[in-house]
Formats: sequence, C-alpha cells, structure tokens
Amino acid sequence: MQLFWHRRDPRTRDNAGLAAAARAGTVLPAFVYDADLFETMGARQRAFLLGHVKRLERRYRDLGSDLVVRAGDPENALVDIAEEYDVETAFYNEYDRPARRNRQRAVEDAMAAVGVETNSYTDAVLVAPGRLDERYANHSRFHDDWEAAPKRGPYGEPDAESLAAVRDGKTVPEPDADIDLPAAGYEGARERFDESAGERQAAAIDRLGTDSAENAPDDESRSADGADTDDVGGSP
Repeated sequence: MQLFWHRRDPRTRDNAGLAAAARAGTVLPAFVYDADLFETMGARQRAFLLGHVKRLERRYRDLGSDLVVRAGDPENALVDIAEEYDVETAFYNEYDRPARRNRQRAVEDAMAAVGVETNSYTDAVLVAPGRLDERYANHSRFHDDWEAAPKRGPYGEPDAESLAAVRDGKTVPEPDADIDLPAAGYEGARERFDESAGERQAAAIDRLGTDSAENAPDDESRSADGADTDDVGGSP
C-alpha cells in the first residue's frame, strides 16, 4: 500500500506526488487536519481550503475510494495511518516555506522510525528551486537556466483501480466564512478560468474596436485621399 499525504494540493488531477504514488501501487489518500496550522490562517482562507478538501473527499468517493482524514500532528497521525493500513511508502509534495519544510522533516523522521520509506516531489512549481542558482546577476541568466531545466507535462487523474477501496467515515470541519466563497474543486476553478478568459477576450475586442474607431480617418480625410488617388491613377 502506498500512502499519499495531501497537504496544500487538494486535487486528483495534475498532482505530481499522487501520480507517482499511483505508479508505485495501490494508493491510500490521506489528509491531516492540523489544528495548530489552521489557526495561523485567516477565517476565509481556512474555509476556502476546507471547502476544497471536502470536494476532494467527494471526488475520491466517486472513484470508489475515500480520503482518510485524521486530526493532530502529521508525524503522529500519518504513522498511525501507515501502521493501520500496512503502508510501504509515503508520498507527498514539497513546499518551501520553513514551517512546512520542518513539518515534512518531522514526518520523514517519524516514518523512518517505523520502517516506512518517504518520497517527495516538486508540484507547486515547474522547476524545483534546487535546480537553479540561489542568486543571478541578471534576469537573462536566470531565464536561460530556467528554460534549460526539464519540465513535466500535466499528470492525469489516477484510475479508480489504482486507489484503495476504503471507507473512512471521518471528515474535516465544515467550512465557515462570512462571505460567499468561490466553488471548490477542478470544475469550479475551470469555470472561473473560462469566465476570466472570456472577459479578457471581450475586453481585448472592445479595445481593438475603440482603437480602430479612434484611428479611422474622418470623411474629409477620406475624400481628400480619394481625390489624390483619382488624380494619380484615374483615367484621363
């Protein structure tokens, strides 16, 4: 059994660590509700993330699996899950903020203590920071190195057959915000993207039409141009 620890990546599509776990074997997806971490977020940010976790949970259930949810410190909760489900390897995506890296190291140490391997992946960015220099004299050198680094294409969603057939029954707290939040999940994000793209396209067309109208010659100029053309190229 392969464990995938969802962190700030509540999605099944284009998820580097989840795709790697699915290639390795049957995947048990998990999310740890770390109350201390969530207390550092604003109420709206917390509700927005929890809404996405709820949507992720529904998606796994649609695929015949479930999102295993536990509360507490990730290093303790994930070890409990690993021992309960006889996990061989834990997969997750990397994040570069110090607090998140410290949390990841704590999980790695706890997993190693019970004989579970860990594999981490670059997911939030196309090029891992370690592939680039810490500082660049100018943007051109940075751009050349970034362009030369290999880049992956988007990963597909794991097949239902690659997901563990489990039913957990636990979930995260209900999102609670003082405003209407955008719809969670891939479909909601895609809808907002399409709406935004349509608005930008409409605005571009409007600008093009305005520019064309402002630059168009007036009637007097067109008449003068026509007279000049007739004088040069017309019949005698």
